Amino acid sequence: MLGPFKDLYHRKMKQSRGELPDYYTQKIEQTVRAKIFMHYFDDHGYILPEIWKRYCQRELNAKVFDDTSFTEYLLTCDSEEFLSALQILLAANLDSSRYDIPMRNGLTQFINKINKIFQIEKVGYEISIIQNPNQTDIPVLIVPFDSKYLYDETIQKTRILLNNFEFDGALNEFDKALDDLRFEKFEDCIHKSGKSYESTLKTILDKKQISYNKEDNIFSLVTKVRDACKLGDPSLNTLFERFWSALEQGPNVIRNFEGIGHGQGVNIKNYEKSYANFVLHLTGTYIVFLLERYEEVK
Repeated sequence: MLGPFKDLYHRKMKQSRGELPDYYTQKIEQTVRAKIFMHYFDDHGYILPEIWKRYCQRELNAKVFDDTSFTEYLLTCDSEEFLSALQILLAANLDSSRYDIPMRNGLTQFINKINKIFQIEKVGYEISIIQNPNQTDIPVLIVPFDSKYLYDETIQKTRILLNNFEFDGALNEFDKALDDLRFEKFEDCIHKSGKSYESTLKTILDKKQISYNKEDNIFSLVTKVRDACKLGDPSLNTLFERFWSALEQGPNVIRNFEGIGHGQGVNIKNYEKSYANFVLHLTGTYIVFLLERYEEVK
């Protein structure tokens, strides 16, 4: 079926009057949930509501007894529970479609529709299928964001390139860092972001068949990648001197704070969300640059 539609008349008029917000919210209104359900049951509906209800009863302790109470629950539960219920629905369908390519393609289209609904309604989440499902018990990743542009350029683009170039270890660590950010495990997010960056550097060297020591630090790895893989024009080395220095330190500076890469000592160290956000987006920016240069000089 057609839709969801972004450029309907009423929405265009609201936009012209400045009534549509520029910011993204993490709250999922009932109208948005209803649109998702309608698209699902219009286009797909592979998993029967009874099965979905039973999973939600088991995993979310949902107090539902019939289809009416289940619908009421899905429309009124908090946004985090709703997203978990959506994960359950998608994971169950993915499991059923393992050997059914048309069904899996249809499910991918449904996920694209959910993401478009989120984008139209300015809901700050994006859903994607994890490419290595054996490394997680739920093969559906939901990533929150505040800035759509920042998310596209430093998170989604990073994941797409890591997947396309088969940097599986780095992608797995990056996805785990995203999950840690979502669950407010900020120290773990920073640590795994650094591991993803380091794995990217090592995988480039592996794919280029360039030797390195497993104990090499970020500085040594960047130097080898820069020199051996021709990531920069030698004539621009002076111009890019500070940039190379930033790559050589990477997210490692914050990663090596007490309590993240090392023991925290006598006092408990707390790291706020802003640090984790900064490191994760910074890591994504570095990885995108490295992979784009890797592809250009391959």
